[in-house]
Amino acid sequence: MNQLGLIIAWLSAISSCLGIIVCVILLFWIMFLLECKMQVNMENINVDEIYKLQEQSEKKDLVNFCDVSVGISVVVILLGLALCVGLAYISYLCITGIKMRDHSKVKPYMIYSAICAVISFLNLLSSIVGLHTLIQGLFGTLFSIYFFIVIYSIYERFRFEREQGYAVQYNTPGATQVPFQNPPQNPPQYQPQNAGQSYGYIPGDQV
Repeated sequence: MNQLGLIIAWLSAISSCLGIIVCVILLFWIMFLLECKMQVNMENINVDEIYKLQEQSEKKDLVNFCDVSVGISVVVILLGLALCVGLAYISYLCITGIKMRDHSKVKPYMIYSAICAVISFLNLLSSIVGLHTLIQGLFGTLFSIYFFIVIYSIYERFRFEREQGYAVQYNTPGATQVPFQNPPQNPPQYQPQNAGQSYGYIPGDQV
């Protein structure tokens, strides 16, 4: 179960890193296009064209629409970049949490997998109209629910171990669960028995 959880977390980490790379490339591409557009407009513009452009309101509206679309695209890409960074971070926490058997680090990814399962289920309900989209949504929902069950099982097991006071020895091969040894605050003192205490045995008696 732990190995399966690590595989799921690593896949999420890799996909989020790829998403970060794609978002950064898109941002540089949009900025490059805007810079080239501004340079071309400044090189080709003259006084006569200024008066002509002022009379062409439709073209001006189109240019304004394009500028707004570019701004919205930049905002969407930045939001996607933030989501990818967040997913990479909680995937890293999940990986370290599974290795250290720490349920608190697994919890963020468990919440994320639960949200993905709910979104997949809602997407399944909205895709009932078509058979192809229904099958695709069904597989996505089943995978999301299965991933959530795996992460939730790992989280509950680690939480139970922590509540019961178990730790794991990581530096030795074949690690086993070892209970925490909490010494009592007032340990009982050893009291030797009295040398003259009688036990009911008299030398010479036969048993």
